[in-house]
Amino acid sequence: MKSTNSNSTCAYTLGLSNDKTFIIVRLEKPLTSKITKPFADATATLALGRGIAKFLIDARRVACGLNSLQAYLFAQYFLHAQLFAQALENKEAILAHKLSFVVSRTDDTYASLEIFTRNRGIDTHIFVDYNDAVAWIKECKETSKTL
Repeated sequence: MKSTNSNSTCAYTLGLSNDKTFIIVRLEKPLTSKITKPFADATATLALGRGIAKFLIDARRVACGLNSLQAYLFAQYFLHAQLFAQALENKEAILAHKLSFVVSRTDDTYASLEIFTRNRGIDTHIFVDYNDAVAWIKECKETSKTL
């Protein structure tokens, strides 16, 4: 399953891994403040439909267009969208979220994204190698935490 969202600010594709255990988001343009909420909502919709709480964001071809405050808001929107989607399902337990970013190089903005998403309870790691990111996502065990 693949869906594409594009507007004048950002373009990305959403899809599933071959084994359908995690969502892959491929950024085609920089992640900016204008796209963070629609981005979070789109991934939450797909995650809800598939019962998935693992995400790999492939940002190797684009720079991060977020400042520190916008990175904080991204983490907030992402977690809230996921929790809201799961609440719609009336689940008693929320699956622990796993998020990996694959980037061409690390910089302060990606480091901020990692810190802020971790502080929101999302186990997050940044990778430069795509295969390492996939291996990490696959080795993470699903756990649950109550609301």
